[in-house]
Amino acid sequence: MALLQVFAIIVGVFMTRVAFFNAGYPDSGAEWNRWSMVVRNYGFLLLLIPAMWTAVATYLEQFSYHRWSRRWTLCSGFFVLASLVAILCWSCSHTYNGRVRITQTDHASAL
Repeated sequence: MALLQVFAIIVGVFMTRVAFFNAGYPDSGAEWNRWSMVVRNYGFLLLLIPAMWTAVATYLEQFSYHRWSRRWTLCSGFFVLASLVAILCWSCSHTYNGRVRITQTDHASAL
């Protein structure tokens, strides 16, 4: 399950970078979405989420005295995976806010 999460993060961060490239980053005058920029620049930190999930799920399976089963591990793993996929898909599809900054050079060329 953690491998699927890691794969989703790698593909999602890569696709976010491709979306920025296709939108003209950094040359375009668009106002870039801050959260998408965080995913683009620091997406590798998302790899801590599967590591933490693995550590917590392993601990709970070993030491929770039958309150935490493999079923709960799989359910929580799919929940984490679905959350990561949703965040990364949103990040890919919302690279900029739809506004364009007009610089002094753009204003002068429009006249």
